[in-house]
Amino acid sequence: MTFKSWWQQFLGSPSPAPPVVEVAPVIPPSLEVARRRCWIPVVGDGDDTIIVSRFGGPPLLPPGAGWPPCGNCGRPLALFVQLASRELPPDAGHPFGEGTLQVFYCLSEEGSCETDAEAYAPFSKAVLVRVLPPGVGAPSPVRGEAFFTGFIVSWTVAEDFPHYGDQEDLGI
Repeated sequence: MTFKSWWQQFLGSPSPAPPVVEVAPVIPPSLEVARRRCWIPVVGDGDDTIIVSRFGGPPLLPPGAGWPPCGNCGRPLALFVQLASRELPPDAGHPFGEGTLQVFYCLSEEGSCETDAEAYAPFSKAVLVRVLPPGVGAPSPVRGEAFFTGFIVSWTVAEDFPHYGDQEDLGI
């Protein structure tokens, strides 16, 4: 299964947030020290003249900049996610500073970017991660393939714990 097909299956179509079911988790005391707050995006319909944060669709592009190409095959990268720091939950702070974080991913199956360029790995030539300064960029037309488009309309607060594979490294 390619990343694109997995992503489409994962996201499905925009829908309201599912009802929250309260379940009292049993958290081992050793994990309590690693508990942290996280925010889960709620995706829905939106207006790109108002909402910048989104999954897929057209990204903001700096004036005079072209659509970012894949460093492996040269085809246009698809916008995976775009997060405006001003649209993050207030308690989240500004983990990437002020501005707009963008993550692009190559969907080309012709250049084998997902496998040959290890698109899933950090610093892959088939991925671009950047932060645009505040106020820089304008919506652009979609080029090439696109992920499902959904605007991040709100955030749900949740608790997060380290993955079991990371617990040993953390001494938990």
